[in-house]
Formats: sequence, C-alpha cells, structure tokens
Amino acid sequence: MPVKKTASISEIIRESSEFVLRGSNVKCEFTFASEAITVEVDTGQIGQVIQNLVINAAQSMVSGGQIHIITERYSAPETGPLPLTPGNYVKISIADQGCGIDDENIEKIFDPYFTTKETGNGLGLSIAYSIIKKHNGHISVVSRIGKGSTFIIYLPASEKKLPQSENTATVIGRSSGKILLMDDDETIRKIADKLLRQLGYTVECACDGKEAIRR
Repeated sequence: MPVKKTASISEIIRESSEFVLRGSNVKCEFTFASEAITVEVDTGQIGQVIQNLVINAAQSMVSGGQIHIITERYSAPETGPLPLTPGNYVKISIADQGCGIDDENIEKIFDPYFTTKETGNGLGLSIAYSIIKKHNGHISVVSRIGKGSTFIIYLPASEKKLPQSENTATVIGRSSGKILLMDDDETIRKIADKLLRQLGYTVECACDGKEAIRR
C-alpha cells in the first residue's frame, strides 16, 4: 500500500522522466499547469509509474523524438465517463511520437505478463495500473498506429501546501572523508569524482573490482 505525503506533481514528473532519459536521443517537453498542483501520493510509487511510461514511450521511438507531458486540473462530475469519485484531480498526459498500439493489443496492455517486446516481462504497465488504482486514480491510453500513443493519468489533487522544508532550497554543506569509487565507465568516474571533490571528499577511483580491492 502507498505511504503518502504531500508533494508537487510537476517535480515528481520532471525528476522521474529526466532521470530515465539521461543520455538518450529522446527528450521531454513539459507543459505544466500555471498554478502549482499538490497531491497526496507515495512519491516513489508515482515516480515508478512515470519512469515506466516514459521508458515505454522512448522505446517506441527507435530513431529518437520527443515526449510531451502535460498537467492540468480536472474536475470529475457526479456522473461521467470515467470511474472517478467526484472531486478535483490532476490530469497527466504523456504523449509520444512512436509506432502506436494496434486495436488488438490496446485492450490487453494493462494485463499482467502481456507484452509485445522480445525482452519484456509484461509487468510494467500492470504495476502502473495497480499503483494508480491504489491512489484512487485512473489510467487509460489512446493510440493510433504510426501516430503514437498518449497515456492519461488522473490523480486526486490535494488542497494542502508543500511542507516548508520542501519549499526552500537545500543548502549543501562541505563534507570530509575518503571515498573509493568504482565504475567501469570512465565518463561516470570523472563526473562522480569531480562532484565528490566539490563536496570536500578525497576520492580514489577504480575501473573494476580487482583494482578496487587492491586500492
């Protein structure tokens, strides 16, 4: 079950999507609601949903492209087409320019173990569906072959303000100590080494386990 706290939905979306797209040939374009929208969610679980959908969108665009993510307020009426309790929601649309999903498969994509990928396990979207449902929300998809897909998420909006600690910039102090950093990617080693030294640490780098043990 989700462990909820008040959070900014735009921050969750931006951090989750930019993290999984780092270094790829797919970029995200964000159109967030003009007013900040807070939600009562398990930030780790909702971040997992966003990451899953963004990864799927990126994989559908093998030659690269753009994912457009939009947030807006939505008021669910007493009677409407969506299985939502009446009230205020945030509507999140994640649209890609990928290959799209055919009519035969679109009805099955949230089923456990259903996948059209050679290396997929068919659990990503079913987990996303379960997480959104446990947050009293709804997730759906519209798609056209060759035109891309748009996943739409509805989550209850909160009237609460962000905690003060999350509304103020974090001040990072100087640290000390010695760190042994191991990574087989030279670029990652250089970046991490630079960041750690800026924080005040003394750093030694190793490219593999054998060198790390020796050091």
